[in-house]
Amino acid sequence: MKIDHVNIVVSDIDRSVAFYTRLGLTKSLDTIISGAWIANTVAIQDENLRARVAFMEPGDGTARLELIQYLVPPGEAAALNSRSNTIGVRHFALVVDDIITTYHDLLALGVHFFSEPQEVNNNAEVIARIGRKKIVYLLDPDGVIVELAQYTPA
Repeated sequence: MKIDHVNIVVSDIDRSVAFYTRLGLTKSLDTIISGAWIANTVAIQDENLRARVAFMEPGDGTARLELIQYLVPPGEAAALNSRSNTIGVRHFALVVDDIITTYHDLLALGVHFFSEPQEVNNNAEVIARIGRKKIVYLLDPDGVIVELAQYTPA
């Protein structure tokens, strides 16, 4: 088994594609989906359902990020989804080579961060298993929590 994709519903797909491109992902598909199959799958019974989908992929071809903008009917934001302790799927993580540079680059663009990058440094079990890790949480243009992570050997 492997993870195929993570789906994020967005309000402006072009803005989101630009944002995730800045984080190092590459757009590999941009298409419109519609019809009974998608309406039935997502349980939105609207015969006019239309959505624009973009696949964003890392260079190594592993699991992709699927951005979807519902054109008909449009979706609504839920403010509590932008809090890290709201129950349900809260964030996904992207590995970057230089978290400090990425942080400063995105900060200069006005991206909202929860903090400065932090080092996971007080858990010997974590360090023994995955090495040293720096992390930072940020919000994408629609308030989705994204973790940036940088790993170095223990």
